[in-house]
Amino acid sequence: MQLTQNNLDRLSKDILKPKFDRQQTQIGIVHLGPSAFFRAHQAWYTQQALNVKAGNWGICAIALNSNRVKQQLEPQQGLYTLVEQDNIAQYSIIGSVKEFLALQEDFSQVVSRLTATTTKIVTLTITEKGYCLDAKGRLDCNHPIIKRDLLNAERPESAIGLLFLACKIRHQQNTSP
Repeated sequence: MQLTQNNLDRLSKDILKPKFDRQQTQIGIVHLGPSAFFRAHQAWYTQQALNVKAGNWGICAIALNSNRVKQQLEPQQGLYTLVEQDNIAQYSIIGSVKEFLALQEDFSQVVSRLTATTTKIVTLTITEKGYCLDAKGRLDCNHPIIKRDLLNAERPESAIGLLFLACKIRHQQNTSP
């Protein structure tokens, strides 16, 4: 059985499920780097908050370098199972991630999400390489991806370039920070 919103009720009662109405929850958070760490922590904590007080805090997760996570979780409407292993295993269906995008194939949608007036928070979990810093902790303008971003600022490849573009567009549109 493929995990989807329509078959959550068919799962065992022992599996924790989202308590909020996913259909009514809109995206308010955009996250860059939907790694396993993000899915096991930030998405889980966001779900706990939504379970207490639902609101428009669903997550759009954006993969910067690969479309693998999108391909795996899009057919499941963003739902996935988190296993917490202690003395016994506890299974939770995580439903706080409403959308997965891949930068290379969904560039326009990514920029739209980052610049939408409904986007209130942008977070990221990327490796230290993703920040493109030099040994002194400053942006490395000689880094190949930063060089490409500087030459093509309207179609950046790095997280830093993407955030810069989104801030620029939000400013031009007079969208609140």
